[in-house]
Amino acid sequence: MPEKLDLSFDAVWKAFESFYARHVIAPRDFKLHQEAPEIAKQIDSETKLQPVLAQLLEFIPIQSCKYIVQRIMLHWEVEKVGSNKTDYKLIWSRLTNPIGNHDDVTNLLHLIAKKYGAPSLTPDSSRKAAMLLRLALGGLEVEVQGTRTSIPQKQRVSFLINALLYTFRNDRFHGNMQPPFKSSLGTLQTYAHTHYCFLWAHLLFLFAVSKRLPNSVSIQDLANNTIANIETFSEFYGKHLLK
Repeated sequence: MPEKLDLSFDAVWKAFESFYARHVIAPRDFKLHQEAPEIAKQIDSETKLQPVLAQLLEFIPIQSCKYIVQRIMLHWEVEKVGSNKTDYKLIWSRLTNPIGNHDDVTNLLHLIAKKYGAPSLTPDSSRKAAMLLRLALGGLEVEVQGTRTSIPQKQRVSFLINALLYTFRNDRFHGNMQPPFKSSLGTLQTYAHTHYCFLWAHLLFLFAVSKRLPNSVSIQDLANNTIANIETFSEFYGKHLLK
C-alpha cells in the first residue's frame, strides 16, 4: 500500500483464507462456495456492521461492476472449447451451489444478459449492464425486461465475495491478467477497482479474527476502521467511481 494495491489485496486475501481455515472452520478445508454464504450471513447479522455494509455497497466502483459483467457475460451460456471452464461457468457454479441461496442475484443476471444480448456485448451495452448491476448491488430496486427485482443484502454480500473477490483472486493467482499497474493504460478507475477489492478483503480478514480472537479485534473496532477506510476511499476517487 498504496503503490501496489494488487499485491496488497493478494496478501490480505491469503491471510484471510489461511486464518479462516485454520482458526474458524478447522479442521475443514476452505472452500469459498461453501463458506461465502455463511460468512455473508454472519456479517449481515451484525448490527454494528450495518453502516459499514451500506457504505461498502453504495460506493462500489463502476469499474468493479464492469469486471463482474465481463467475467460472467462474455461467455454467457457458452462452453469454452477445451478442458478449462470459463469464468462464467466457475462463478455460476459457486452461485448455484445448493449450500448458498443466490436466487435473486442469478435471476437478475439472467434478465440483464437477455436485455443486453450476452455474450455478444458491445462496450456500450457492457457499461449499461454494469451500471444496472451497480444500482442493484447498492440496494435499489431495478426493473429489467418488465420485472422488478431487489436483492437482499445478505445475497449482495455473498455475491461480491463469490463473483468479485474470488474471481479477482483467481485471476491474480493463475496469472490470467496483466498486473494492472504495469501498463500505461492504468487509470484511477483501475486503482479504484483494486482498492475496493482490498477493502473487502481487509474487512473479511478482520471479521475472521474477531470471531476467533474477539479481545484482539472487536466488531466495533472493525466497524470503525472500515468506515474510516471507506470515507478515505470515496473522498479520494470521487466521481471516478462512476466512470
